[in-house]
Amino acid sequence: MDKKLIETKISNLMQKKSNIKIKNIGKKDDLYKKEIIDSFDMLNIISQIEKDFEIEIKLEKVKTFKFSISYLTNIVNKQLKTR
Repeated sequence: MDKKLIETKISNLMQKKSNIKIKNIGKKDDLYKKEIIDSFDMLNIISQIEKDFEIEIKLEKVKTFKFSISYLTNIVNKQLKTR
């Protein structure tokens, strides 16, 4: 799957959970730290990403997690390439 398509799908998932326009936020900005997405929504988004892309994101194995569009896009892209 194309990386741009992955990014678009993740952006759309995040937009459904936020009243702030995700398009106006930097792709590398941590949406949790900026208080755009709360912890409950963050877990729901991760769960939905796992379902939509049929992958498993193992947060316990990630040393430096950043809840940004670009970070999540890279995680999904890597997981899809290793299948």
